[in-house]
Amino acid sequence: MLNSYIISKQEVIFETLAGIPDDLWSELLNGEKVNITWENIACYLHYEKVEKDFVTHLLNRPSIIDILSKQKIDFGETEETTELLTEFVFSNDLISDAAYCKLVPCLTYMYKDFPESISAEKMKCLIRGNVVELSESTFEFLKDRELLLPMLLGYNIHEYLSNKQNYPISDDVRFKLLKYDMSFKQTYEICLDATPEGVIANKDFAAQIAELLKLPDADVTRFDNRIIASAIANAQRTDTSILVLTKCIPGWDRAMIMETLEQLPAPYNEITEYGKNPKIPDIPINRQLATLLVEHGIVSSISDKKDAFRINTFKSPD
Repeated sequence: MLNSYIISKQEVIFETLAGIPDDLWSELLNGEKVNITWENIACYLHYEKVEKDFVTHLLNRPSIIDILSKQKIDFGETEETTELLTEFVFSNDLISDAAYCKLVPCLTYMYKDFPESISAEKMKCLIRGNVVELSESTFEFLKDRELLLPMLLGYNIHEYLSNKQNYPISDDVRFKLLKYDMSFKQTYEICLDATPEGVIANKDFAAQIAELLKLPDADVTRFDNRIIASAIANAQRTDTSILVLTKCIPGWDRAMIMETLEQLPAPYNEITEYGKNPKIPDIPINRQLATLLVEHGIVSSISDKKDAFRINTFKSPD
């Protein structure tokens, strides 16, 4: 207690713990009467009477976090000390989630495994900070966590796509993966791996695939027709549905075209009804659709009207 009182009255801030009696170290750190650096934290961790709970207490203190978060844990050639301190922070679930996430950028190493027992929020911080890499070990660790696994893959998208055979995923994980920042080519490759069953069961996934397929560089011929049909039926905008459909008509048979048209809202679904002549807004994408339908013998002809046109269907299947 006397030591605490004396230290509390000191105005001087020591630069380092070196040269100070080690039985005063905890008091100096607790009173912030020594420079708050990772070097001084490490010095205390090497102390034979170290109290690790005390160090954790320090790492939960906002004033100390603000200082340490601006410093890298890197002792150069003294690799043993770097490892000691990095591991102490990395595996410490007693540090609050908020404090831990501020300290993650201080960590020097990349890890191939997650700590055995830390919170989900800490895992997210490790992934965001690129401290834990995608490996068969980390993939296996998260394989049943369908919120964290897409995040790990998304932050390591190049590794995932380069070695997909090592990281088999479900369509649900594929769908969640699409929200992460990636190129058109990467998005396209992920969607190509989707199964018809997975897309048909997830309307939001189908809608996202529709947004991909409408792009000029998206080759619809590489996708299963059932996936494309589901994408067209579930697109968020009708013009997206029409645009994707126009890309497919040249390669589809009559039955597939009619079945897909039937899933669209009026007046487009009326094109499938024989003897009916639906009136369609005269905009370029609709004009392109109608022209393709005539060229492929799906409808009889087009009749121009003011601000619209009629699609003249055949009177019967014959």
